[in-house]
Amino acid sequence: MSETGDHTPRWLPWGLFALAVLVSAVTWWGDFTYDDFPIIVESDRIHSPNQWHRLWTESHWERPRGGTMGNWRPLTLSTFALNWWVSGGAPWSFHLINTLLHSAVTLVLFSLARVILRGPWPAALAAALFAVHPLHTEAVANTVGRSEILAALFALMAWQAHRRGQPVRAPLWFALGLLSKESAITIIGVMALDDWLGRPGEMGGPRWQLRRWVGPLTVIPVYLVARWAALGQLGLGEQPSSFTLINPLLAEGMGWITQWATAIRGLGLQWWLFVWPADLVADYSWRHLELSPGFFDPSTAVAALAMLGLAALAIRTRRQRPEIALSIGLWFLTALLTSNLILTVGVLFAERLVYLPSAGMCLLFGALVGWGEAVQRRPFQGALVVICAVILVAASVRTIRRSWDWGDNLRLWQHDVRVAPRSSQAWAALGVELQLLERHPEAREALERAVRLSRMQEGGPPLNARALEHLAGVLLKMAEEATLEGRAVRAAQLHTACDQAIVQCLAVHPGNAVATSYLALRHHQRGEEDLARVAFQRALALDPENPVVQANWEYFLSRTGPPDG
Repeated sequence: MSETGDHTPRWLPWGLFALAVLVSAVTWWGDFTYDDFPIIVESDRIHSPNQWHRLWTESHWERPRGGTMGNWRPLTLSTFALNWWVSGGAPWSFHLINTLLHSAVTLVLFSLARVILRGPWPAALAAALFAVHPLHTEAVANTVGRSEILAALFALMAWQAHRRGQPVRAPLWFALGLLSKESAITIIGVMALDDWLGRPGEMGGPRWQLRRWVGPLTVIPVYLVARWAALGQLGLGEQPSSFTLINPLLAEGMGWITQWATAIRGLGLQWWLFVWPADLVADYSWRHLELSPGFFDPSTAVAALAMLGLAALAIRTRRQRPEIALSIGLWFLTALLTSNLILTVGVLFAERLVYLPSAGMCLLFGALVGWGEAVQRRPFQGALVVICAVILVAASVRTIRRSWDWGDNLRLWQHDVRVAPRSSQAWAALGVELQLLERHPEAREALERAVRLSRMQEGGPPLNARALEHLAGVLLKMAEEATLEGRAVRAAQLHTACDQAIVQCLAVHPGNAVATSYLALRHHQRGEEDLARVAFQRALALDPENPVVQANWEYFLSRTGPPDG
């Protein structure tokens, strides 16, 4: 067997790359899912080369300058645009690129781990676990998860270049990471911790070197200026009120105890899903996850004790086994920004947010196995190999199965409502898919369940504006069908339910253009033409290019004629 100079078999990196590709290959037969539609499938700026400048001058979600959800990820969007241009929008090409990028992240992690863990085999174990872990399914199988993969890839490359003392490459990779997703900034903290620990795995040399830091630290203000020029703000901006359903911590008057306790429980959930990724879902919003009542809540207390245990392990091993402390630090520092512990973000929890932090978890696994192999007698080493092999096989099988769930939206949400039957968002998403398939009674049932689950308290108003909007559309269609069948009483009942859904939707989201157009249609059906025109004018002003609004407006004009003048 041929080997490289550091006793790493030449086939090992290729084997890791192939492993990551093979486990994720099932995604190539999948369709676009979830957030792929608003970001990629329905976006003119992705499809039209003459609109590509907007990729760098608008927010990730196409919000107006200075508006809400101020994410800026122009490099990720640019890869989507190139992907669309080359393939004509074929989903398999997007999934293929995600798979190859995930494999590249696996190789960079292996390259880092090989030095940090002082050997190819513990590093290979860490990288292999990263390649096949089910927690990464969302980032790889859902096309828009590419922002997580690119940010992780460039962040790890920046860290590696920093370790090697490459003053040009380190800031370059760091800048590309920031342009992929804001969370790449956390790698700065990892670099600092690594320097403080003496860069485990390196032979001698000073811990701190100014030349290694000039480039990365210069990138940050340049990035912030560019971000301000594009978005008119530095942060994420104020989150929409409807986001309180996705992350209840965004609600007004939320106390710091509730926020910290919930965030700590979320950090504990990361480790639980890393160890036992049995029940994975695409959406961890209300009520699948609820707020922690405080630090004495059993699940929160267990999570807090686990965090203290990791901190104690890092402190105890920082001198003799600094790679263990570095692994724990890599996880914590990259997880901190999106944990809701220091700032409240748009989601309560998401598997895709664990993509980069899980590199620290996998590195810790490799470090602990390497440590155990060093202190155990030879008979135990064979058992350790078998255990690791079983873990990797089980993780691979689980990842393949979960990737299949991500094959299309209907399959995804049918699975997720079984695993998370209390999730308002999952039931709403399933209802939307059933509505598209014109399975209206099933869609109504799913959407009504989503509405019921969206109440923050008993008797409170429903908060799921999306579910209410689509419920109104389904009820309108069912009422139309009942009218054609001559069932006037049934049609009247459906219209009453539709009116209630419209009112509730506009109470939660007054700027909902689709619900406003449904309100206009109901005015028209009651013979209130002036009110209908006013409502349609508002809907068109809110979202003039929305296809539902346009269809409803054209239907109205076909029945009443063009407006005067």
